[in-house]
Amino acid sequence: MLVLLTVPLQVRLERRARARGVPTVRLALSAPRLVCAKLILIAVALPAQALLDLYVPNAQLLVAAAIVVAVTALGPKVHSKLLLPHSA
Repeated sequence: MLVLLTVPLQVRLERRARARGVPTVRLALSAPRLVCAKLILIAVALPAQALLDLYVPNAQLLVAAAIVVAVTALGPKVHSKLLLPHSA
């Protein structure tokens, strides 16, 4: 909810920057980088689940929780690596 409340502020700042003539850099999500990031996540999760299946009855729940924690903790750091300057 807090993120949604910042949208009007971001729009206002963007309009002021355009009015002053400050060039804005538009970033676009790189599809190949996104696919690679997802493949790495899956490549780590599948063997982890296979190993945990030997010792824990509900290994898929542990792996799902680990994915949630990893995406929450590392997502903002990795997200900046997934963006490329957009050529307008």
